[in-house]
Amino acid sequence: MSRYLKVTTRPVPGREEEFLNWYVGTHLGEVTQVPGFRTGRLFRTLTSGGEHSGGYTALYEVDPAIGIGELLAALNAALPSMQMSDALDPASAEMTFLDEV
Repeated sequence: MSRYLKVTTRPVPGREEEFLNWYVGTHLGEVTQVPGFRTGRLFRTLTSGGEHSGGYTALYEVDPAIGIGELLAALNAALPSMQMSDALDPASAEMTFLDEV
């Protein structure tokens, strides 16, 4: 059975290219170096009409044998050493864990 962490975010208005360059070129790789995080991919969020909503969703595969609290502790411990971007709107960030059924 697989477990995932879904993170939804938005770029600061007018800074989408900078946000994408950072997220794909830096952030995904940094997160997947955290113990328990296996892979990461970034997706554009679409409306029901197929248009880009302006948001993005990162989907990280994580080790299901590691508890959610332990994964979050490892991620929080790594955050100070990560290169964050001010092109990310921090108020837009939401995290959800998913277990495959």
